[in-house]
Amino acid sequence: MEKGSSKYGTVWRRETACLVMRTMVLFALCGPGFHGCSATPTVPDFYGVGSAEEQRTIGEYYRSEAAMFRQRADQVEAQATTYRELFGEESEWVSGARALGEYYLRAAQEREQLAEQYKSASDDVAPPAVSPRSDSPFRN
Repeated sequence: MEKGSSKYGTVWRRETACLVMRTMVLFALCGPGFHGCSATPTVPDFYGVGSAEEQRTIGEYYRSEAAMFRQRADQVEAQATTYRELFGEESEWVSGARALGEYYLRAAQEREQLAEQYKSASDDVAPPAVSPRSDSPFRN
């Protein structure tokens, strides 16, 4: 054994070093994201109305989705025709393909309705402002 060191002193230094390293790792991982109560929370605007440009963009998205669903319906209808030629009119393949095509057509119609709603919302010059309820915690 070296002069001035004991078996217990070496163990204590290792445990202390490990504790310091664990603490440093903990602060490194949690420190930057740990704000506690010091950060002011941001409250999303649930009552605001988007700009006309945002409304148009959302409407265009729904319109493109409607076109995609219509294209899928056409593809499935072509498959149903092929299945009818291969398996006959009463085949489950034919009825399944037709049911899927009807689903795609309904989905396309729903998307077109949504697109029209967003388009009409973007055409409004001054949409009515919606204010929070009187008992809302977000009311200023």
